[in-house]
Amino acid sequence: MSSKRVGLLDTDILCFQASSAAQTAINWGNDWWTYHADFSVVRSIFEGKLDYITKACQLDEVIMCLTDAGNFRKSIYPEYKSNRKEVQKPCAYAGIVEYVKDNYETFQRP
Repeated sequence: MSSKRVGLLDTDILCFQASSAAQTAINWGNDWWTYHADFSVVRSIFEGKLDYITKACQLDEVIMCLTDAGNFRKSIYPEYKSNRKEVQKPCAYAGIVEYVKDNYETFQRP
């Protein structure tokens, strides 16, 4: 009897890495800067990382685990991840998270 190998993947970091790697800062001159990301590049980086992990771990199925808006750790320790408040997420981060939710089996819990 063959068993199916299912992986639970911490997807937040993959979304952050893909959207960060694809983000480009543009200097428009006169002190104007913006960030841009080609979403097809973000998606390609994400899919490449996922494919690598799936093959390296010999997984038959992957369940994408995403952080929910609430987090029980903050009720226990209010300083949890407080050092990250000043760090802006990459401009395409929300988009790749939505892409994952729309195209993969996901799991979210506070």
